[in-house]
Parts: sequence; C-alpha cells; structure tokens
Amino acid sequence: MLILVHVCSVCKVWGEKTSAEIGSEVEGPCPRCAAIHSFRQKETAVVWMLDSDIANNWQFGWWGRIKLSWKEVSILIGECSKCGCKIKVIPSFMVKGTRLTLEALCLVTVAKEVSGLSWRNLRDLLCDGVDGWCAHSTLYEAVHRVGKFLAESKEELFELCRQLQPPPELTVLKTESTEDGFCAPSARLDHTLAREMGARCLVSGLVAEGRSRLSKFIGFFFDHLRRWSLVWSVWRKPIPLLYQRRVLDST
Repeated sequence: MLILVHVCSVCKVWGEKTSAEIGSEVEGPCPRCAAIHSFRQKETAVVWMLDSDIANNWQFGWWGRIKLSWKEVSILIGECSKCGCKIKVIPSFMVKGTRLTLEALCLVTVAKEVSGLSWRNLRDLLCDGVDGWCAHSTLYEAVHRVGKFLAESKEELFELCRQLQPPPELTVLKTESTEDGFCAPSARLDHTLAREMGARCLVSGLVAEGRSRLSKFIGFFFDHLRRWSLVWSVWRKPIPLLYQRRVLDST
C-alpha cells in the first residue's frame, strides 16, 4: 500500500474534520500515476499518538503548563480512481517512527534542551494524568531517533529546505555548537551527543525566538510547525532505529 502525505501541522485541526472532509481535500498526486484529485476513500483506520494541550496564552518557559495526552488520529485508506493502486493518507504531523505528533515532539525537545530536566522528571511534569501516561523512554526514543535522522541527513535536509519558502531554521546543524538559550548537552558519548545536536536542529528557531517573544510565542510556534510540516510531507525517508537489532541464529 502506497502512502500519500496530506499537509496538516496540528493534530487538533485534523481531528475536527470528518474523514469525508479530509478525503475531499486530498489533491494528490497519486504516488504511482501522479493523477490529481483521484483519491477515493474506502475505509478509515485509527492510530493513537501523544499530542500536546497548550493554551493560546502560553508563554515560553511554562513547561508545567504543557500536558501530553493520547489522541485518536484517523488514517484514510482508499485507492486511486485512475490506476487503482491502494493508498493510505496520513497527516504530515505524524512523524513516522515515533508515537508523538510534530507539535508534541517540538515541545518535548524544547523543554528538555532548555530546562535540563532528566527524561524521567520531564515525563512526570508533562504526563501527570492517566490520559497522557507514557514511559519516559517513549519521549527519549522519539527525540533521539529524530535527532539521529536529522544529524545523518544534513546535506539532503539543507537542499530540501532551500526549496521551501520560507525555510525552517537550521542554525544548530550549521554551527554544530550550543546556541544561546540551550542548556549544556546532557549526552556524554559521541553518538548520543550527535543525536542531541540533531534534535536541537528541529527547535533552534523556537529557542531563539521564544526568549525574545515570550507572550507572543504561540503564533510563532504554530508558524514553525507549518514549516516543518512541509518538510515531513515531502521528505519521507524512514526514521532510523537507535540501535541495530541483532538476529540470533537458532540452535
């Protein structure tokens, strides 16, 4: 089954629409024949993702007022009316390889890299209810897998972002140094430090702007999500595993 990514940066916006409304918005092109407006929905599947609940008056640094909770995300399944290939339509806020939405991923990364909290303490702060409970390793793995992905795909990322207008902020990957506003890296080993610096690429613009805008941060934050949502919609390389799985010979 081929995957078609529909640009949508916020889980809440996706959830407020019916599957029929989303299906009518899908322009394509078909991943196989490139036909436009050829998607015909057959059924809907549901996946659960951790999303953030953040108020419109939220200010940068109010980490305790960010709450994560599990949300249903509808996935449209259908086919192309021209070539008949099976198609799955997913929103661009779904970062493949993680259980977090793009919004939650950005906020968790910012909170971790600015506050300096441990992963366990950060989980306790952001996931204090039954609806948002998760293992702290869920947050760690999501941030570090994306960080590894961004760190290992620098050249391709720069080339892609040059084609987007306006492009996402990529300061950290350009300098590979700690930007003002970030806490000291918590990673000690070279490979984990590379992943942490890669994750900072995703939020470097947020940290710089967050400290200067404070109460006006929310508008800039959602603009940041729209830019990165475009990146994920056209750049669908698989997120790498943190650790290589070893296959044991049967005896």
